[in-house]
Order: sequence, then C-alpha cells, then structure tokens
Amino acid sequence: MLTLLNANNVLIENINMNKSPFWHNLVDGCTNVTYSHVNMNSVQTNGKQAQNTGSHGISVGSLGQYAGQVDIVKNIHAKNITMVNASNGARIKAWGGSASATSAKGGGTGLVQNVTFEDFTMQNVDLPIVIDQCYQTSAATCAQYPSGVRISDIHYIDITGTGGKASEVVTMVCSDICDDITATGTKLVGTKGSSEYICQNIASVEKLDFPCSAVGVTVGGRPKAQSLPRLRRRKFKRQKCGGIKFTGRE
Repeated sequence: MLTLLNANNVLIENINMNKSPFWHNLVDGCTNVTYSHVNMNSVQTNGKQAQNTGSHGISVGSLGQYAGQVDIVKNIHAKNITMVNASNGARIKAWGGSASATSAKGGGTGLVQNVTFEDFTMQNVDLPIVIDQCYQTSAATCAQYPSGVRISDIHYIDITGTGGKASEVVTMVCSDICDDITATGTKLVGTKGSSEYICQNIASVEKLDFPCSAVGVTVGGRPKAQSLPRLRRRKFKRQKCGGIKFTGRE
C-alpha cells in the first residue's frame, strides 16, 4: 500500500490504512523513518471483505534468504502497539545458512542490531515474542549451517497480555549465538493461565526477566545447535532499513 524506497528523514503520522491488497508498508534502503499513530486494519489480505485474523505483528525480516546478499536492519524502535488475534507480536526472523553459494532459501548474511519493542499489549496473540534464526529452514540444515544474520542488542520493554497457545508465550531460537537480548516488564500468560519461555542459544539469559525453559548449550565459546521447535512461517519481501520508529495502534 505504501512503499518508501531509498528515503531519508521521513515522518508518517495520523493515517488509517484499510483493506490493503498485500502489505501495508514496505521500507527499503531508508534511514530515519518515523511512523506515528498509524491505524492498520485488513481483515483479508486480498482486499475483500471477510472475517479473518492473524496479523504477523511487528516483524523484522525475513533476512538472509539469498546467498551472497547482505541484509542490514538496525536502529528500530517500535512503541505503544496493541496486537489482537494475531499470529505474532514482536518478531525477528532470519533464514538459516546453506551449503549452496547460489541458494535462494537461506545462506545470506547480515545484521539485526539495536531494535527495541516497547509498550506492547497482546490480546490472544499466538506467539507474543519471537526470535527465529532458522526461518523457513529445517532443524537439521540449521544445525549444520547456522544463520549468517547476526542478531544482537535487542530489547523488550513492558510486553504484556495474553498468548494464543496453552502456555508458550516467548520463543527465542537462535542457530548461532544471539547476544545482548534483554527483557524488562514482561507479563505474558498463555490460554491455560501458565507461561513458558523457550530460549535457545541466547548468550544473555541473565538479562531476561523471565525463566527460560530451554537454553542452548555453549561449547568452545559458541553455541551447540539443538533441535528447534517448529514455528509459524510466512514469506514476505525482504527489507533493508535503519533508523525506523513505529508508534501507534494496530
């Protein structure tokens, strides 16, 4: 619906987006972009009126899909977001590695750095917090070829509400080590009134304000990959962007 390409110092505010035929906003190759008080509502992605839910949330990525290409996303601040009946809330997704130098299904490199998700209210969101460093990649492949997209300096502040699964509310699965991941003010609960937090290959679990129920084993200074839980996966256009701020409600 709205595309920003190679733009700098952009402010998008006080707009409503309804019935988008595909995506709402595509930001590519931009710096210092601010979204403020943007209302998005598409009950069906083909623009037809139908009862449907399942927003993919505020997603960074997917990144690293194409071998030989570098994807960089940094300096993102998403604040004051409400997600209702969504499949994901605050999500980062990167493809795993690949043995092929021409792969279009992983093997790219890049960086996700300095991303803050703040003041998120979740209502029946399947997975409120997600880091998936094996997006669209099998567990076996990802164990042998970890993602080339480095994820670090990621911060979750005051993420509250209800998940859509029985107890799993946080899934942070890294194939290579993810460091400086922090969480404060987390108050999430599953549909059965309990909370489960999956963490794998997170180097900074002491900076999280919830107890991880699974943690990757570090061997020789680097994490040893373990079997990965199956995540909900979708395909979207790649984005390269920096200095982006999101505020408002969905």
